[in-house]
Amino acid sequence: MQWLMENRIQLNTEKCKEMRISFTKLQQEFESILINGDALELVENVKLLGLHISSNLTWNIHINELVKKAFKRLYFLIQLKRAKVARTTDLGLFYSSCIRSIMDYAVPVFHYSLPKYLMRELEHAQKRAMSIICPGHSYHEALDIMNFKELAIHHDE
Repeated sequence: MQWLMENRIQLNTEKCKEMRISFTKLQQEFESILINGDALELVENVKLLGLHISSNLTWNIHINELVKKAFKRLYFLIQLKRAKVARTTDLGLFYSSCIRSIMDYAVPVFHYSLPKYLMRELEHAQKRAMSIICPGHSYHEALDIMNFKELAIHHDE
């Protein structure tokens, strides 16, 4: 509190949250953080710059939100296909700019700590997109046609 006053910083207690990062099953009791007499709200996860961070540092919520957002945009890819957008390159451009970019956002933060089951969820969205863009082709054939890579390989690079 003294540091805030010395540096003339005022915090809005309605917008500030407290998140405790812990890996234990038994949570230790701490006193609430008080700012101007108001206790900060204790939260289990927070969205910061579009990145969902959980108090146990797992990425389940973040990946679920990414996949949900990607599948919502796949609807527009289907609409473009129905509208007879002739070239698969145009559909691929829409996919890479509007859908894959979502799945690539903040990937350096979480990629190397992502369990395989969450990586498969992300990959599922790309498989669905490839089946829309290149119907009748296998997933790997469609990736070759569109000159894309699997998400795990793409994120490693």
